[in-house]
Amino acid sequence: MKANVIKMIPLGVLAFGILSLQNCKKDAELSENPVQENNALATAKTSVSMPSYVVSTVGGRNPDYNFPKGDYPYNICSDADGVMYVTSPDINTIYKVTAQGSYTFFLNYEHPYGIKAGANGSVYFISSHPDYGTGNSSEVIVKADKNKKTTILPVTEPLSGVRDLAIGPDSSIYIPDPSNNRIIKRTKAGVTSILAGKKGTWGDKDGLGEQARFNNPGFVKFGADGNLWVVDDLRNFVTGIPSSIRKISMKGQVTTFFKWKNDVNDSIPDTHIICFAVTKRDKNFKLTPYENVILFVSTDRYKESYQLFHLSYDKVLTPLTGNLAIPVHEQYKDGPALQATFEAPRGLTVNPNGIFVAEAISGAIRKIARH
Repeated sequence: MKANVIKMIPLGVLAFGILSLQNCKKDAELSENPVQENNALATAKTSVSMPSYVVSTVGGRNPDYNFPKGDYPYNICSDADGVMYVTSPDINTIYKVTAQGSYTFFLNYEHPYGIKAGANGSVYFISSHPDYGTGNSSEVIVKADKNKKTTILPVTEPLSGVRDLAIGPDSSIYIPDPSNNRIIKRTKAGVTSILAGKKGTWGDKDGLGEQARFNNPGFVKFGADGNLWVVDDLRNFVTGIPSSIRKISMKGQVTTFFKWKNDVNDSIPDTHIICFAVTKRDKNFKLTPYENVILFVSTDRYKESYQLFHLSYDKVLTPLTGNLAIPVHEQYKDGPALQATFEAPRGLTVNPNGIFVAEAISGAIRKIARH
């Protein structure tokens, strides 16, 4: 059955996997040794109290085929009104989606990946131009206003392998650069600088600006606390550095908020963070004054088993959906969250209507809400 699942993965998803692997090989050959943080891991306590959630399909796959099928969505974001935008790089399309699953075509553009909603009805997204022969790609940052007029926002640093971006309240753009293990900042005026990390190095050291080290930073969110939150993860199966969530201040101070603690008997970590959201919601989905994290993890890049967790501001980790030990043939199931299963979640957003997930293989938009 697993072979059948793998055959369903679209070309864009496969290309991303090839791209990540090639970037990993390239970075692993760097002459400078990796710098690792020797402090104790920022692991979390696990909550024994599990809140009651239910998982439903609001768009895409459905046994009755009453919903439009998403074309392998990659990322999803919410605007201030709870309207969601979903990218579908394999068909060069961005959709608008309501909480009830109503799809509306928004824009055609080459291979859109990461997307964030800006002010006044605008969206910002990553557009990728892949080279399938080499596995490399080049990216640009695109802004689309409410009238769908698009503008490429120039960045003076070359972008390759970039899959996400974040927007600050002043319209500054933050770009995780996995090929060079750094975070790029572009101001509204177009000035490009390096916020944190240093080209030609990798590791997991905290620090200020170029003193910090990253391990292929991937997904990124701008929190209401004024910090940038980054999943630093993409190369953990090569380096052995655990998947982590890093916080970056606007002065470039990097701190590790959380590291996923793998089985100590594993020589190579087989669990990694694949997508996340930062939200002022507690594990019961009640508003809090603090930033919390909701994150999906996967057992590895091949077993394709997924689980959703809530990570509180004080580092208490609570499962919201069932465990990772799910057979491949049971990968898609709605219902009570602790029995629900998922197929390749790639994007995650939280708004007042619930937690929403874009799944690359099933083509579905799933909703996780309190029962």
